Amino acid sequence: MMDFVSPAYGTKPLNIKRVVVGLSVIIGVIIISFGSLWYVKTQKQRVAVEAARPKAIVAGTVVDQHQRIVSDVQLEVINSTGDSVAKTNSLANGTYQFVLNPGFYRLVAISGEFQTSKQIYLVQNSNEKADIKVILP
Repeated sequence: MMDFVSPAYGTKPLNIKRVVVGLSVIIGVIIISFGSLWYVKTQKQRVAVEAARPKAIVAGTVVDQHQRIVSDVQLEVINSTGDSVAKTNSLANGTYQFVLNPGFYRLVAISGEFQTSKQIYLVQNSNEKADIKVILP
């Protein structure tokens, strides 16, 4: 291996192998940093596009089999792949609301006093407002 004399260090030999490895590490760190910045930027753009996409509103009231209002019922929206996409509880007046993208969903209502209610719903159009009455058995 050939050693060069570094003008910065006087007569101390400069090891080319160490210089190449050091530069490789620095370049790798720079590439990873720019890659991370690019990823964050694209994620922010994706979130902005998703937020700008028109949504549909699914809302309604939770009642029992005698049409009495039921409050504090846990409601969960599950998409066609089985993933939970939103959760909420019915308010004191029995109402609930979800803002969703178009697609197929299952609405599940769970209350300790009643059996679980499951309904399938299709959100067809953006800017649609669907009124779904959840009747707990």
